[in-house]
Amino acid sequence: STLGNNSPLIIIDGVPGRGDEFSRLTGEEIESINVLKDASGAIYGARSANGVILVTTKRGKYGEAPKVTFTYDLGLQQPTRLVKVANAVEYAEAYNAMQAITGGTPKFSAEEIEIFRNGSDPYDHPNTNWMEEIIKPVSAQHKYGVSINGGSERVAYFVQFNGQYQDGIYEKSATNYSQYNLRSNIDINVTKSFKLGVDVSARQQHKNYSAYPSNNYGIFYQAMRAFPYSAPYYPDGKIRSNSSVDNKNPAILVQDITGYNKTTINTINTTLSADWDLSFITEGLSVNGKLAYDVVNNFNKTWTTPWTVYSYDAKTEEFIAGKSSANKPSLKETQAQSTTTTLNASINYDRDFSGHHVTALAGFEQSSYRYDTFNAQINNFDSDILDEFFAGSADKNNYSIGGKAIETARRSFFGRLGYDYKSKYMIQGIIRFDGSENFPKENRWGVFPGVSVGWRLSEEPWIKDNAPALTNLKIRASYGEQGNDQIGSYRYTTLYEVVN
Repeated sequence: STLGNNSPLIIIDGVPGRGDEFSRLTGEEIESINVLKDASGAIYGARSANGVILVTTKRGKYGEAPKVTFTYDLGLQQPTRLVKVANAVEYAEAYNAMQAITGGTPKFSAEEIEIFRNGSDPYDHPNTNWMEEIIKPVSAQHKYGVSINGGSERVAYFVQFNGQYQDGIYEKSATNYSQYNLRSNIDINVTKSFKLGVDVSARQQHKNYSAYPSNNYGIFYQAMRAFPYSAPYYPDGKIRSNSSVDNKNPAILVQDITGYNKTTINTINTTLSADWDLSFITEGLSVNGKLAYDVVNNFNKTWTTPWTVYSYDAKTEEFIAGKSSANKPSLKETQAQSTTTTLNASINYDRDFSGHHVTALAGFEQSSYRYDTFNAQINNFDSDILDEFFAGSADKNNYSIGGKAIETARRSFFGRLGYDYKSKYMIQGIIRFDGSENFPKENRWGVFPGVSVGWRLSEEPWIKDNAPALTNLKIRASYGEQGNDQIGSYRYTTLYEVVN
């Protein structure tokens, strides 16, 4: 693999750059997956250094009766292992032992430790395993789908709808994920020699979380720092304060009482393809082309609110209400959109001359990508009743906005020439010229050649006669040059420094 971005190039139905879609495909819509890791990947030039994955989705078949398939999967997930933490008794004894070593005064009396052990005072001396308080024993996920495929003499189709729902692993969790997919692959025989393909894939994702993150200093971090001699709630259900070193209550951080962090992602991938058989000119000649247009819209809304917490006065046996934070509610919204346009066309030749099989290809590809994002935030809302910008503070000191844009493009010319004799002796040469806007003009183009030779030993009589079980024994050697242009747009401009 290479430095920087070392992800493989994923090509779905002949369209490169749809790597994010690969992880969202279901097994029911995938026809085949092929991995190119050797020099054969050089045909994809400046994007092939980390390997190439070719994915083909299912299509209908001409002249087949409609076939309907329904699937449903239920999955159960649970943590394989959780950190074992000290209970209140162990913590108190260890803390007192540390104080004894350093000459300090014990913090917990023998009487208090015994109360932790017998649980007789859940108000002032609880004994809590915070991992068990915030993690469910088991969470469910559901996947379902229905598809129909078939075709007449002129039209073939594969249409699928599927969805999934995954619950979070937290107790009283605000975390969950849902997704809905629709795929339609339509093939049309316009004439005997001319075919059209219209593919549409649409997906909507909903990601829901509490307003508090699960990152390095998030919920699990706070659970590890929570005191075992505290608890998330009092026996009557009131939320406790001072539950951890950072005065955070991990069992509350996972809930929507903190606010929410919601993301909706809408994705549409469209492809129009055409294949024209030119055998009327010469046998084995054809041309094909694809026009693909992809749009991804991402909207995130994060609403953060303080919540009411209580402390207990053992002398007066009264609860004192307070706020989890001195901060007032805040709202942040982020809108992002990306568009990708890809055009490719090629002329192909594939013909057999009495065992001498010749193939040739010459093609062109061009793609452009644009990403725009804008975000705005208002802090210090006077009330948590309404989570919209117009209800926010009128003080512009509480406003912040930001945004950015990324744009890049590629252009490529490629060719391949192959020969084999009765599928026994094979040789193939490939070359690609790639131009990428990620590099300065004087270094924008690269050449990526490749060659491979093969010998299918299993076709030799001395193998067939003596080792018939070896049906596809082959020796193959290849050489190719590949590249990686995944360095970010205009990155080369950072190499220059202005000095006064």
